[in-house]
Formats: sequence, C-alpha cells, structure tokens
Amino acid sequence: MSTATSSFFDLSRSLENFEESLNWIFSLYQSPVPGTGSAFGTPIKYEKHILDILVISIVTFIFIQVRLNSEIYIFLPLARAWKVYVPKSRKSLKSKTSDSNLIPAIAYKFCEHFWLSINHTISFTFGMYLLQQQPYVKNIFSLTAYNTPRDGLRYLWLGYSQEHKLLTPVFKAYYIWEISYWLHLAITEFYFYTAARSWTAYEKKRLMEVAEFARKANGEVLKSGAKILKSDDGLKTRKGKSEIPAIVKFNPVRPPAGRRKVKNDALEFLLHHVVTVALTAGSYYVNLTRMGHITLALFDVSDICLSLAKVIKYVPSSPTLITDVLFGIFMISWVYTRHLYFMLRVMPSVYWDSLTYIEDKKFSGFTTGHFYSMTVHNIFIGLFVILELLMCYWFALIVRVAMKVFTGTGADDVRSDEEDEVEEAK
Repeated sequence: MSTATSSFFDLSRSLENFEESLNWIFSLYQSPVPGTGSAFGTPIKYEKHILDILVISIVTFIFIQVRLNSEIYIFLPLARAWKVYVPKSRKSLKSKTSDSNLIPAIAYKFCEHFWLSINHTISFTFGMYLLQQQPYVKNIFSLTAYNTPRDGLRYLWLGYSQEHKLLTPVFKAYYIWEISYWLHLAITEFYFYTAARSWTAYEKKRLMEVAEFARKANGEVLKSGAKILKSDDGLKTRKGKSEIPAIVKFNPVRPPAGRRKVKNDALEFLLHHVVTVALTAGSYYVNLTRMGHITLALFDVSDICLSLAKVIKYVPSSPTLITDVLFGIFMISWVYTRHLYFMLRVMPSVYWDSLTYIEDKKFSGFTTGHFYSMTVHNIFIGLFVILELLMCYWFALIVRVAMKVFTGTGADDVRSDEEDEVEEAK
C-alpha cells in the first residue's frame, strides 16, 4: 500500500514538474491570461499566439530528426536482432536473388510502424489524460442522461468562444504536439513517396539506356536487362574491351528513401495526413479545440492496434495468433470509433449542433477569439466528409483482411506494394 501511494505521489509530482516546465516555455513568448494562476485560485491559462507557428515548426523538425535517427540507431538494430531479414552489408543488396530489393523495404516498413505505434500510444495516453480532466467528459460520453445520445455533445460548442480559447499549458502543448506530429507525417510521407517514385523512374530510364547500348554494341552481353543493372562491370564488345560510357554504368543500390516501396494507397495516405493537419491546425486557430480533442482521442485507439499488429507481423518468430487478435481488436475499435461514434454522433454534432449552440456566426477576429462563421462551418464539414470517405475506403480493405483471418490465411496488409505486384506478375 505504501509503495502504491509513493508511486502515485511520484507521478503527481512529475506531472506538476512537467506543467511547470511547459508554463516556463510558453511564458518565454506570451503572458498568461489575466485573472488566471495560483494567485486567483485557478490554473494558469494561455491563448494561442502567432509565435506558436515557430514552436510548431521546431517541434515538427524535431519529430523528423528523431524519427530518422531512431530508424538508424534503434529500429533497424532491433529488426536485425529480431531477424526481420535486414541486409547487413552493401554487398548483400547486390545479390542476384529475386528479393534483394524487397529485404530493405520490409525493414523500413517495420521501422515505420514501430514509430507509429510508439507515437500513437503516447498521443492516446496524453489525450485521454486530458479528456478525463475536462468537466464535460461525462456529458459527452453519457448514454442515458439525455433524450438522445447526441445531446451530450452540445458541450463541444457551449461557451464558445470565451471558454474555448483559454488553454492550460498541458492542453496547449498537447495540441501543438498533435499538429506537429501530423505535419511531420505529411512531410515524410510526401518525401518518401516522391523519392520512391523518382528512383523507380530513374531505374527504368537507366535500364532502357543499357538495353539500347547493348543493342547498338551487338556484342556479348547479358540477356536480362535486370542482370545488366546489377552488374558494375558494364557491357563488353566482341574484342573483350569495356567500352561502356560512364552514363550507362549503374549502381543499383537505392538510397534509404528509395528503398521504401510505394503503396497502392500512398496518395490516399498523403491526403489523409494533409486533411488531418488542416483539421487540427484549423480547430486550434478558430478555438474549436474541444471538437478536435475528442476526434484525435477517438482515432488513436485503432491506430495503436494496427501499428502493433504490423510490427509483430514482420517478426518471423512471432505467433500468427497475436497478429490476428490485435487485428480483431483493431477492427472492432475502428468500426466503433470511426464509423459508429464519429460518423453517427460527432459529424452530425458538427453539422447541426454547432449551428444551434453557437449563436453568433460572424467572424470577429482576435479581439474576441470568435472565428466561427458559415464559411468556417462549411470548410470543416468538407474536411470531415473527405476524412470519412477515406475511412470507408480503408474499411473495405479491412473487410478483405478479415476474410483472410476467418478463412485461416492470417491477417495481412492487402494494400500490396506496386513493386510486389510486378514481381508476382513476372
């Protein structure tokens, strides 16, 4: 009992120190809201500030750097230790096996989902901790206190904008964390997508150059263009002399970004990240953080299960049953949080309740913190519709995976790589 009590007080003390640190950071560029703080018997609160953009940019840069360095120094060594078939040397990438390019791609998938599982777990824990502190949380999730299940969601809009624009240091940090996290995902997804596409196009171009030179040289050349690409010796003429110009000599080893294979739904993923950034940043700007908070907390649940299931799936020694169980939890949480609760309760509340409980629908700017208008309303509705359409598209893919589980095939990612499909076609 004493140990549990001591641990509780240690946690409480850590949270207090964390809040004091955040308060010190925010106080560097803005003053607390007058009338808040220990002197007034209320928590210190802040409004948004123009320099939040600089803070978000810095945190986004930190996210990118931590992710890339974690891949090199943590995730890839773990992948090697757990035998996720990571090539240990540059020479192994030049082997003539059919899956020589697939091996590093699997390693980077493992790294990606390991990173996602960690961040979504932190985000969910952070978000739920803040949600249970809000006075309106019982009203939002109540199923019996009101005439209809959606009545409790009116607390997402009541008190706008005066109550909504005041944020505790921890809540402000949470929102900056979320905007930066999704922004870093959008940036890295775009970079990896364009890099992989560009490298694939480059490989095809060089293959054509080598084949054309071989045709013109009419010498003793390798039959397969793929084998030509994997040779650093160049082509030889009948006299046995190497006469390959430098432009045709080709090193097949991809850069790290190029090893990441392009998913069939890569553009959908990129669109999802861009829409999420727009929703989180937009809700922060117009002081609709309650609505943004509940949406982020709902979506994190299924993301944790999916990422963990994929991490375990890539480890050869892991039991298939664990992956299937995690996928089952993921599927149940996905259906409830993203289709039943979000689509049937949150979205209708955004569409109707916001117009009912926010009386003034005229944009008045920074002086009052009132940014809600019919234009803002329509923009949010449009973004939510795009998000839900993407959810429906991915749900169709989830059903396909569920059929594999039920038929005994095992949970697998139906969003196959384009390059994998090419190999299967061959």
